[in-house]
Amino acid sequence: MKFNKDPKDKGKYVVSLTAAGIANIQAVDSNYDFTAGDNVTGSYEIKAAGATYTLSGTDSKTYDGKTTKIDDVLSSYSVTLSNGETYTLKAGDLKFNKDPKDKDKYVVSLTAAGIKNIQAVDSNYDFTAGDNVTGSYEIKAAGATYALSGTDSKTYDGKTTKIDDVLGSYSVTLSNGETYQLQNGDLKFDGDARNVGTYAVKLTDSGLKHLQMLNPNYDLIAKGQNPTFNIEKKKVTITVGNATKQVGTKDSDFNANVDGLISGDKLAYELTREPGEKAGQYVINVSLGANDNYDVQVIPGKLTIKAAPEKITGTVTVHYVAGGRFIHADNHLKGIVGDGYEVKALSIPGYTLRRVVGEANGKFDGSKVITFYYTVDYTGVPQTPNGKPIPGIKPIKGTGEPGSPIHAPEIPGYQFIGQAVIPNQPGQVALIYKAIEKPGHNGGGSHGTKEPNVKPEVIKPITPINNSKKAVKESTTAPLKSNSTAKRLPQTGDKAQEDSELFGLGIMALLGTLGLVILKKRRSDD
Repeated sequence: MKFNKDPKDKGKYVVSLTAAGIANIQAVDSNYDFTAGDNVTGSYEIKAAGATYTLSGTDSKTYDGKTTKIDDVLSSYSVTLSNGETYTLKAGDLKFNKDPKDKDKYVVSLTAAGIKNIQAVDSNYDFTAGDNVTGSYEIKAAGATYALSGTDSKTYDGKTTKIDDVLGSYSVTLSNGETYQLQNGDLKFDGDARNVGTYAVKLTDSGLKHLQMLNPNYDLIAKGQNPTFNIEKKKVTITVGNATKQVGTKDSDFNANVDGLISGDKLAYELTREPGEKAGQYVINVSLGANDNYDVQVIPGKLTIKAAPEKITGTVTVHYVAGGRFIHADNHLKGIVGDGYEVKALSIPGYTLRRVVGEANGKFDGSKVITFYYTVDYTGVPQTPNGKPIPGIKPIKGTGEPGSPIHAPEIPGYQFIGQAVIPNQPGQVALIYKAIEKPGHNGGGSHGTKEPNVKPEVIKPITPINNSKKAVKESTTAPLKSNSTAKRLPQTGDKAQEDSELFGLGIMALLGTLGLVILKKRRSDD
């Protein structure tokens, strides 16, 4: 037998008889002449052996904005054949699962041409895919920095600043050349931006997320970000008011006007002045407390201490008069003009207060005169011309103006003779009565008497009280000597009364003299 060709590789082969084989057949039986029949060949087939191929390998790069070409990284991948043979990848054998441009992970696999090329390595094998027929490729994020910059400020206004209201004052700069427009919610302050101070401005988590979403191919790192927002002090002015006082008096409450203060705020300060109490000018200044939100400017005031004005004094002279005579030493008061005084009547034995001329209660103003007028107290003693008391008749008491007639009481059996007047000084006054002779009697002897109908003239007195100590008593005149001659009264403001008093003194003297003459004559008649 023989093959039509060398039966080594995969294929179908024809088997036929060799010449020796035919001879051998002929020799089987010489009785026959063997000739070739219809089919004088056989077949033999070598089938392809089973084998697998696998793909392995990995590669990566940092994002550069360019699309990677697979053939540029072909050497990073290899094919392994299970039959031990080798295959070197060539252009067109591999492909990416998607366009490899952005940061991501990509799958590398064999193209149809690549598989065909592997199949062509050895036709005796039927190559099928093994367990792993892919490789990997990764584009990693590029490093980039971002810088938040900007600054803004305002003067303290008592309000909290909202970061979105000043968003336009800040910006983000990227090292990769990309740009980003900040939006509401991207920024934040590091504190409540209300009071004076410097506040750091930072990206919020939301802001960072927005920035990263815009730059997915980069790992962003902050660099040199120090933006700030400043709230500066508001200027206020304290203008201190001027003040005045006199030496020896207390300071009044100082006052000041504050200009520029935010409504609802309070400024911590106290008003103080330079020490000193002598006449002159002293600075009224401001002692400041903690006012962190304000730049306080002070305009001092002045305290003017004036010398005390010379005190103007007034006087009050008090007279005590009865019957045109001074009956007590004058009382002198002295005080500051405008100060009050009060003078009260004296209780003088033997005299009864009748009236007051002048202001007993008033204020010092120049020279004032007050006169207390009194009546003279007396005791009328009924008696006979020889000076003997009338039996059973009691003395009568009264008060009145000196020289005024005393109304003698009626005494049964007696006749009042002469005329009795109120004396200049307190004391007794003899009331002379003469016994009335009854018919048939020659006088003499005693007469029955009855209690007389006494109706003395009595002037209702004003109740005297002790002198007031309200005003300062300066001096008191020496007591006047008792005499029957009345001194000229000082100006009291009651000229008519004074004239009347003097006229009364004259009449009293005249009547007294006339009474003595009549009494002497009657006594001689008796």
